[in-house]
Amino acid sequence: MDIEDAISNSSAEDLEFIMIRIKDEYFDIRRNDAYLRLHSVYTNGADYPEIEEGTCARIVADVDICDGGIAGYQHDYFLKDVKSCVPLTYDEVAAELELHDAGDTNISMYDHVLIYHYGGSSYLLCVYQDKNEAYKDGEFFAEYDDEIIEGLSIPEPFLESVDPYFGIEDGKREEP
Repeated sequence: MDIEDAISNSSAEDLEFIMIRIKDEYFDIRRNDAYLRLHSVYTNGADYPEIEEGTCARIVADVDICDGGIAGYQHDYFLKDVKSCVPLTYDEVAAELELHDAGDTNISMYDHVLIYHYGGSSYLLCVYQDKNEAYKDGEFFAEYDDEIIEGLSIPEPFLESVDPYFGIEDGKREEP
């Protein structure tokens, strides 16, 4: 029995997008109305740009774009020629893509990436396979199993890791 792949391809030149590296994988952070999702980025004749794990960059590249197929591509980019790669801070990414705050919301199908600020540092909390990866100022911070975060209104295990006083009312905090 033959299965039709039903994959469609298109191309774009000088496409600009924001990329993040999580572990050894690269993702395009993309807002589509209410959804902020991570989309896998692949290579097709070009190498990945030089970005460290947990960092973000604005990429300009020629790409092939794939949709559908058995692989389930969802407008995923295949890099053909990377023309520029400009590092971005978490706050620049948050402002441009209107990232939600981890203190107010949780990782979900609507929000694959959250931002959080504490103690002068910026954190990103990202969906990654069956985990949630946290980065602090561009460096790996912690990893959480999805099952301990899923279903909560806010990602409490992450917030407790960041702020030792999380959940303790002001005035009841004791200095360590």
